[in-house]
Amino acid sequence: MGLFSRKPKVTAALIPDICQKMGVGLETAREQFFSAVLSTCKGEGVEVPDVTPLLEQGTPADSAVRGYQLAMVIGFCFKYMDERLWFKFDQALPGCVDNGQLDTVRQYQERYTDCQGNIPMLAQYLADDIYRLWDEPEPRATIIKGLAAGAPLLAMVSQAKAAASFGDTRTERKLTRLAGGGA
Repeated sequence: MGLFSRKPKVTAALIPDICQKMGVGLETAREQFFSAVLSTCKGEGVEVPDVTPLLEQGTPADSAVRGYQLAMVIGFCFKYMDERLWFKFDQALPGCVDNGQLDTVRQYQERYTDCQGNIPMLAQYLADDIYRLWDEPEPRATIIKGLAAGAPLLAMVSQAKAAASFGDTRTERKLTRLAGGGA
């Protein structure tokens, strides 16, 4: 690493602590996502069915959102470390977002990774998955639109939380602003 590099020095020994911090940040981002989607739907005059069971840890919807977040942050985080640490990090992070259904989370992660960074496709996949897992409430178009609109914001906030876990407050602030989070 160069003298003027902004890249934090990440060692293998730091990965568990970084992943633990990131797990907490990603939990907050999930809560913000569902809150924003509900607010958007209610703002459109939609009677939103009870979402409490949907949000419980370990539900398929919870696993889908966790898988989406993993797909959005793992590659993003690689810029903070030497490539020799990528595998260790890729193996450690899912354990920090484990909801008791890690295999399901990993299946969703793979589904979203297969989109190869196509943001509209990723947003639509997540929206369709959550809508289906939510027992397809009506009006379909409004709810899917709200979910799809929130997906890119969830990605940005998740990446902001990831940047913060590595001590990169500059990127965290930038992504938070882009996601509409102010300062």
